[in-house]
Amino acid sequence: MRHTFAAAALLLLAAAPAHATQGLLCRALSSKVPRISLVIGAGGIAGASLDENGRWLTLGPNTDLRLTQAWIDGEQVLADIVGPTWDRVARLRARFEPPVRGMPRSARGTLTLRGRTFAVRCKED
Repeated sequence: MRHTFAAAALLLLAAAPAHATQGLLCRALSSKVPRISLVIGAGGIAGASLDENGRWLTLGPNTDLRLTQAWIDGEQVLADIVGPTWDRVARLRARFEPPVRGMPRSARGTLTLRGRTFAVRCKED
């Protein structure tokens, strides 16, 4: 009986497992594109995909685009994407809105893509 009680107490005190990854999708308020999707892991932003012409392009070794700087914390999300000659292709700057219990986090900001700036809204997915 003591072992059962101890095991139950240990289970109550143990932290629930966290999701290994989650995503944040940001889309222009004025149209369907551009969009940027960020993969968020335990260490921060782990990857990104960009949609500027109605098709997704995942950043990485098989593309000419690279995620050079990225930051996410409880207040904001920032990401910079460059092309093959290190020229800036996209820049995301968004601030998280106050959390609403039971709802995914959301943020508002701007996505500058190839010199054009779009107001964006981001939601966790």
